[in-house]
Formats: sequence, structure tokens, C-alpha cells
Amino acid sequence: MRRDSFHEWPLVFFTVLTQLGVGAFLLWGLAAMLVPAPNPFITGLVPASLLLVVLLALGSGALAASFHLGRKIGAVFSLSNWRTSWLSREAMFSAGFGLLALVALGLQLTAPGFGWIDRLVILLGTVAGIALVLMISRLYRLRTVPAWDHWGTPVSFLATSLMTGAVMLRLIWLLSGRSGYGDLLSAWTVRILGVLILVLVAVQILVFGIQTLELTHKSGAGAESVRLMWGKYRLVVVSRWLAAGFGAFLPILGETVLLILLASLLLLSSEILGRFLFYAAYRREGF
Repeated sequence: MRRDSFHEWPLVFFTVLTQLGVGAFLLWGLAAMLVPAPNPFITGLVPASLLLVVLLALGSGALAASFHLGRKIGAVFSLSNWRTSWLSREAMFSAGFGLLALVALGLQLTAPGFGWIDRLVILLGTVAGIALVLMISRLYRLRTVPAWDHWGTPVSFLATSLMTGAVMLRLIWLLSGRSGYGDLLSAWTVRILGVLILVLVAVQILVFGIQTLELTHKSGAGAESVRLMWGKYRLVVVSRWLAAGFGAFLPILGETVLLILLASLLLLSSEILGRFLFYAAYRREGF
């Protein structure tokens, strides 16, 4: 069994930041290709700012992950085993996704218009991003760790991607002044993202509840993880869901930049606490 002390903050920030980058790219790409012209998602501050956030999130996540590595030089060589190692595959897709995001930013800054090349880059980036999140979640599907070896792990990781991506896209939309682009488009953009966030919070609560019930009825490490969550980390669990709930419902009071900013901070804090709990739930059984 692993001791109760918690030493996984680098991985918390790596996974959350990487998933934020993927979710933001995915939602931006969807809006860029589906919103009819004139489309503010393909010109101006919104796409450039969001793609810059994506790259900063990926870079910051990679930097955070480097603090988790022991012998960093040896770790670099271990990433070459892509045929059998999920870690190597994750690294390859992370690099590929980052490169595609960089190309998308370059196209936004240098190439006028929005043609088939832009659409191809978005499509490839979306595929690479989703694969990256699934590969990260696959790393934790360990049969010896019941709290992780659950269908809720990939579902919650994908939900985090879409949640944090929606938070960033909505915030950048408002801060860029695009809220005045057109009353109808502005209202639909902010409210659709708000509804998406509400749905994702509900999905995460449902997954957490089902997983808790299933682990409670198991013996050994699974039941111990539940006891730990509702014992030592009970305050963190409550804080995580209170932050998610207030963050999701706060914009109902008004779609001002201040309220959206506060809601964004609450939602991002909730995801960080959720990932903290994910690693803290680690309890191993067998070999």
C-alpha cells in the first residue's frame, strides 16, 4: 500500500493543463468550422489568443511533468519505446498535437482566409488531441489500482478537457471584446458554453457517485480508497464539488466579465482539486 502523503502535484498540473489545451483546441476548431461567415472564430483576437493559450498550457504542463521525473536523461530514452509503451505514445501524440496547434497559430497570424489547409490542421489536431487524452487516461488503467482501473477514468479525463476548454473559450471570447460582435452570436456563444459546462459538471458528479458506490462494495484497496476520500480528504471532496457547482451556476446571475472570471477560477480550481483526489485515491493491491 502507498502511504497517505501526497507527492503528485507535478502530474496534477501536467494532466489538467494538457487536457485544457486539448479541450480549448477542440471547441475552437468546432466553432471555426461550423459557425457561418462572418466567423469571429477564424479571424482577430479570439483564435490567436486561444491558440496561444493552448500552446502555453501544453508547455507549462510539460514543464510541470519534468519535475516528476527522476533521472530526466534516462526518461528521454525511455520514450523511444512507442511500440509497447503507452508513455512513449503519449509523448509522441503530445508533440504532434503541440506541433499542429503551432501550425494553426501560424496560419492564423500569416495566412489570410480560412481554407482547406486550416480545416485539415484542425481535423488532425482534434484527432491527435483526443487520442492524447485517452492515452493519458490509459496509463492509469492499472488492474492493481481499483480506484483508477474504472471506465470513469477516461470519461472524467475527457470531461475535464471539454470543461476547461469551454471555460477558456468563454473567457477569451468576453475578454477579447467579441461579446459586442453581435447580440445573437454573443448570446449563443456564451450560453452554449455555459450549458456545456453545466452538463459536464453533472456528468462528473454522476461518474464520481457511481464509482464511489462500486468501490464501496469491493474489499481491499478499492474500499480503502473510498474511506480515504470520505475521511482524510473529505474537506477536499466537498470543496471540489462546491467549487464546481458555484462555478457552473454563477453565470446565471449575469454574463458579465467579472462573474465569468470568478466562475472560471472556481471551475479550474475544482478540476485541480479533482485531479488531486484522483492521485490521492491511489491504493494498490496484488502485483
